[in-house]
Amino acid sequence: MPFIRIVFAASILGSIASCAHKEQTPEDDATQPGAVAPTVDFATQIKPILKEKCVTCHNREVLKEPRPSFESRHLAFRNMPSGPVIDPGNPTGSRLIQVIVSPEILDDAMPPVGHRVDAKELALLKTWITEGAEWPTGRAGRIVPDYIPTE
Repeated sequence: MPFIRIVFAASILGSIASCAHKEQTPEDDATQPGAVAPTVDFATQIKPILKEKCVTCHNREVLKEPRPSFESRHLAFRNMPSGPVIDPGNPTGSRLIQVIVSPEILDDAMPPVGHRVDAKELALLKTWITEGAEWPTGRAGRIVPDYIPTE
């Protein structure tokens, strides 16, 4: 009987050890201690700001180079002569934030017409960029302007 107990105990310990050494996947990272899940959601928080305040003028129809377009991730993440439009992890280095916080009297202040980005929206944009500026590709990340100005 002692032999059976030893084999049984070894079997249980082996099962426990294999569970403890399970290979981690990227999905597991968010549940690890110290891992921070994004707190800002692109679809519900960022996309509406960009649609309301940016994409009407910053789209491919109205686009005059070297202005960025906010119609898609690919277009918005381009590096412009004045620096990266959106620099994931670096809100102060992102041209988007720089022009939003520029005083209204400056030529590069955005948006130049309409309501400026308010403090809550600015905080969301900064946090989103700090968290890595997650922007889905494809239809989920596409922003279509409601209208396109003719002048």
